[in-house]
Amino acid sequence: MSQNNSSILHLGIDVAKDSLEPDPLRLPKLGTVSNCPKGFKRLLKAFKSLVTSTQTLQVVMEATGGYEQGLVEALHDAGVLVSVVPAHRVRDHARSLGKFGKTDRIDATMISSFADSAKPRPTAAASATEKELSELCRRRVQLIDLRTQDGNRDRRHTLPLVIKAAKDLRTLLTAQIKAINKRIVAMRKEDPLFDAKVQALVAIEGVGVITAASVLAGLPELGTLSRGTTGALAGLAPYARDSGTYSGRRFIHGGRVQVRQAAYMAALTASRVNPFLAPFYQRLIKAGKPFKLAITAVMRRLLIFMNSTLSRLLLSPLVSSTT
Repeated sequence: MSQNNSSILHLGIDVAKDSLEPDPLRLPKLGTVSNCPKGFKRLLKAFKSLVTSTQTLQVVMEATGGYEQGLVEALHDAGVLVSVVPAHRVRDHARSLGKFGKTDRIDATMISSFADSAKPRPTAAASATEKELSELCRRRVQLIDLRTQDGNRDRRHTLPLVIKAAKDLRTLLTAQIKAINKRIVAMRKEDPLFDAKVQALVAIEGVGVITAASVLAGLPELGTLSRGTTGALAGLAPYARDSGTYSGRRFIHGGRVQVRQAAYMAALTASRVNPFLAPFYQRLIKAGKPFKLAITAVMRRLLIFMNSTLSRLLLSPLVSSTT
């Protein structure tokens, strides 16, 4: 049931690897709890005395690369509203208030303050497929980064033993990447909705199965977003830098790195083979736009097209009956 913003009580929680720090101004008696099921139970018990009958609690925390996932799942299971927000937005909010100090307690308070101002929408509970896909794709990116970093060090190696060790490591990393790719492909047979989404996305020239899965993992809301929100969540929305008579270059900022990386690789192919995006890219290049600007524009249009494609899919009777 929807609630008025005035009836929402936002509670910021700063998440670390081993600990959780709730906003001490809004939950003063609890203090730091452990980031584990025992700590989650203590939080949920404390929540009971926090809100009145006319209020709804919404817990807000920053995305921490996975450390927040256990708490998010526990809150969803308990029926508590939860929002996971980009850390840079909270930091920018703190700076705007002249708050430059940074401790766990200060961060928790700033998260509450940010939520009061921004009123972030609740983060939907992830399905089993979404959870697995997210972890697989996150690990895949890590493995690719490790392989690239090791390859960049190749020129420094002179000893045969070191050269062989580096080669063996990259072979191992490549095998693990292939195993993850294989598992992602196999997941399509286990989840009809996931398979339908991937099938719809790979029909777009330039988008492959792994790219589609990576975008779905990093942007599970795809298919339910507006054009502007799609670009903004991926960090591809151009922001103005104008003042008075000065008109500066537009720039992109923030967003979900995993989605942007996947979109970049797809855009490189789409800028050559996609019947709509290839001409668009060539028009930008012929107009004198630099490669980076042109390919970013292709990325943004590609994601918007992917969003509209899934929007039509989710509205179809066959898919609607399975969701």
